[in-house]
Amino acid sequence: MCEIIELLSLDQRGLSRKAICDRLNVSNTALRVALQQLDDEFNSGDEPFMIIKKNNVQFVGRGKINFYETIYRYVQESINYQILMAFYHNENNSVDNLSLSLNVSESSIFRRIKQLNKLLAEFDIQIAHGEMVGSEIQIRFFYYSLFLATDFNFDDTLEAGVIVEYIKLFEKYFDFNVNDSNLMRIKIWMKVSVQRMMGKNRDNWLISDVLEDMISNNSLFDQVEEKMNDVYVQFSNKIDIHFESALLYAWTAAFVPVPSTTYLSRDFIAVNRENNTKLQQAVAYLEQGFESKLDIKIGGGDVSDSLYPICAEAFCFRGTMDAVGTYMMDGYREKYSNDLVRQNVVDAMDELIESPQLSKEWSDFYRHFRQPFSNKIIEIFSAKLLEKEKMLTLGIDLNANERVKELFVRNTSQELNLNLRANVSVYDSSRRYDMVVTNFMDKNYKNSALAKYVITALGLDSDLPEIERSLLDVTRKHYQ
Repeated sequence: MCEIIELLSLDQRGLSRKAICDRLNVSNTALRVALQQLDDEFNSGDEPFMIIKKNNVQFVGRGKINFYETIYRYVQESINYQILMAFYHNENNSVDNLSLSLNVSESSIFRRIKQLNKLLAEFDIQIAHGEMVGSEIQIRFFYYSLFLATDFNFDDTLEAGVIVEYIKLFEKYFDFNVNDSNLMRIKIWMKVSVQRMMGKNRDNWLISDVLEDMISNNSLFDQVEEKMNDVYVQFSNKIDIHFESALLYAWTAAFVPVPSTTYLSRDFIAVNRENNTKLQQAVAYLEQGFESKLDIKIGGGDVSDSLYPICAEAFCFRGTMDAVGTYMMDGYREKYSNDLVRQNVVDAMDELIESPQLSKEWSDFYRHFRQPFSNKIIEIFSAKLLEKEKMLTLGIDLNANERVKELFVRNTSQELNLNLRANVSVYDSSRRYDMVVTNFMDKNYKNSALAKYVITALGLDSDLPEIERSLLDVTRKHYQ
């Protein structure tokens, strides 16, 4: 049901039943059952949520329901999610107990655990013999990612307790205030940590060599451990404070964008640079590689500093969820999203990975993290690359009345500026343009940088994509 809503929300014209079955790899019977449930739940009011015909389904519910709340609710009601929550709460999770508590067959539990293990494999953990098996750091990171992705809400009593007290100490000691987005991350991570501490069996307290390298070379870790002792004093007889502090240190460095003016941020970056940790080596490699491939200077500036938490995340945690990526880098997100910038960064990333000078260790590291890693780098580099990207000038010269010209200029400008920086205006023979768009068949545009683009028939759906492709060619030449 979630996937049907997501598919239809991306296609305003709707989809055929066959297309939905093919995309979701489900039978027509399964689709019919899901559509009936959606119809029962959302089409009971005066206006339909979706139009369900014999051969076509169209989503018309924009604004009538909260799309994200609906998705989150479906996920949280699913059997797979409930299985994961059973392991989170450290219940007796044998197959027969899960079957009884969730009211499904044992064969269904086996099948669903097999499905879940495909997801968990990306986090280097798995469900086996009634337990969540894997390193403690990865189990916590998985549940943190899961709750962040599904908008998990904790009750007020938890927020009034140890978690809020920790956040107050953290803010006071390190002299900065977390914003609402970071506050939610801290609450989720701390709640998962407390829940895991309360469990009976806490095996595998190891942390990675890279994380040991980071904390042994950074005086900031001692400060984090001091605050951890203050907050978790009630757990001191049953936890390894060093392990908990190391996790908190790694998580803070990776997931809470700290203002660069605070000593927390300055110390973290400065000490890593000074001691040439593996984290510093990763940042230096990316600095040098992107400076060379993209022809921009970034070393030592804000962009360079922003690479530290990205690399810290990649070194300390494994695994991603599609929904998580939208939350991770709010502090560094730029307002521009540019397809050409994205392509340039991806191309540079691929070239860096394939570099013959790159050791196998580093090559495997970047290859493993390619997609989530490059997505975050794209967010950071977008503004920097846009600084050198050319503002394109586009002249519109139409054999049409003034109203049509005005509408075409307005619509073209709105569409193109989603992906390009384009100044669109009515053609003026005294100005020079990167490209002229016209439906005059025999007019000569001597002051145009390119050959004219002739619209064969005004109003075709293909007009704007063709114009955009031509303008992208202009911009790519600017990068060469």
